[in-house]
Amino acid sequence: ACLGVADAGLRVLDIADPGRPRVVGSAEWAPEHGGHTHTTMPLPERGLLVVTDEATATPDRESPKLARLFDIRDEANPVQLSTLPEPQGPVRTRGPRFGPHNLHENRPGAFASDQLVFVTYFSGGLRAYDISDPRAPREVAARVPPSTPDGGHPQTNDVYVEPDGLVFTTDRGGAGIEILQYEV
Repeated sequence: ACLGVADAGLRVLDIADPGRPRVVGSAEWAPEHGGHTHTTMPLPERGLLVVTDEATATPDRESPKLARLFDIRDEANPVQLSTLPEPQGPVRTRGPRFGPHNLHENRPGAFASDQLVFVTYFSGGLRAYDISDPRAPREVAARVPPSTPDGGHPQTNDVYVEPDGLVFTTDRGGAGIEILQYEV
C-alpha cells in the first residue's frame, strides 16, 4: 500500500499482515518543494507511483504543490522521476487554491490507464497527462470551468472517468458538477 502522509511525504507499506502494517519504503521532500502530500496512485504494471501534494492556497501564499511520478520497482527506495507540468497563466493566482488535489484512481469498473493520468487542480481545473515517458510527462488536455454562480473562481476537487471516457468533476467552490467527454 502507498500513502500520502501530509508533510512527511509518502510511505510504502507491506500489508501482508493487515493487523501489523510495516513501512518498507519512503520518500520525503523539503517543505519548500511541496508538502501536504495527499493522494497516491500505484501503476503496478509499470512500477510507477503518481503522487499529489494538496494545495491549500495560491502559489504566492505557499510553497509549490506538485504532482510527481516515482519509480517504485524497488519498494524500499522510491525514486522521483519527474513532476507533471504545472498549469500556467491566470489560473495560478485565482484563489482560494491553485495546485493538485485528487487523481482519477483507476478503480475497478472505471477507465483505467497506466499511460494517461487525470489530476484535479483547484483553480487550474482538470488536467490530463500522457505519462508514457515517465521522465517527460506532458499535458494532453485541460478544462477550467467558468466562474462560480457567485463570481468566484472554480475549485475543481474530484474526478472520476468512465471506461468510455465520460468524465465527472466536482467543484468545492460552488460550481457544481461538470460532465465532460474525453476521447479515449
